[in-house]
Amino acid sequence: MKAEQAYRIIMQKAEDNTVAQSLSGIIGWPLTIATDIAVIPLIYVPLWDRIRELYDRSNISQDVSTKVITGIISEIFVDIALDKIMGNIPLIGIYFNAICAKTMTWRLGTLFGMLAARGDEVDDTIVKESMVLIRKTFPQNDMFKFRTPDKKTFIDLVESFNGLSTEQYKSRVIGLLECKG
Repeated sequence: MKAEQAYRIIMQKAEDNTVAQSLSGIIGWPLTIATDIAVIPLIYVPLWDRIRELYDRSNISQDVSTKVITGIISEIFVDIALDKIMGNIPLIGIYFNAICAKTMTWRLGTLFGMLAARGDEVDDTIVKESMVLIRKTFPQNDMFKFRTPDKKTFIDLVESFNGLSTEQYKSRVIGLLECKG
């Protein structure tokens, strides 16, 4: 099952990102900023590429990836803000960088899985709502703790988008959001 493989890929990348971000928290500023920049091509781009490859999809162009990231920036702003404030404090930053790294990797990985399961083209007009759905499906209710997304729930969510048209994807995201209130 591809969603189960995607889960394992995200789990590994989340661990890799956690190690990198935690190490940057030992020193704090400016190493944390350098690490944040480095994980984009070293963690997030390969994560997206591996998930798309898993679903036999082509790689994403820089234009599309920029639109997707721009579309979700407000949804991930809180994670970024917490990471930048608490993560830049030497030693204490280790813990906050780890939590933020895992959260960000899981949220982006889940988004990449949903989009790849849907089809080859990426509709950037629904990514913000997709991220809201991911946050509501896998809430992190305690900013001092990270809970790994439930495997079955992840698989069910990602598989529910398998092979949908763009309009069906939008309808499913909106419908699931309405159910979650």
